[in-house]
Amino acid sequence: MLQSAIKIISSIAQYIPWKQIQVKVFKLQRRIYRASLNGDIRQVHRLQRLVHLNQATCLHCEQAA
Repeated sequence: MLQSAIKIISSIAQYIPWKQIQVKVFKLQRRIYRASLNGDIRQVHRLQRLVHLNQATCLHCEQAA
């Protein structure tokens, strides 16, 4: 049962565009960094909330684990 579930997950993971996800996450992180450099705390908080709600970020974290 567990082996079949692992095979299904690994076959699905092949079709996820990992490079595009990495680029999206990097751009969000860069926007947060730039907003913090400018002292725009409100924008930083909005972008951080976007990161938490973004599906690409969740996939990126799962890939890294």
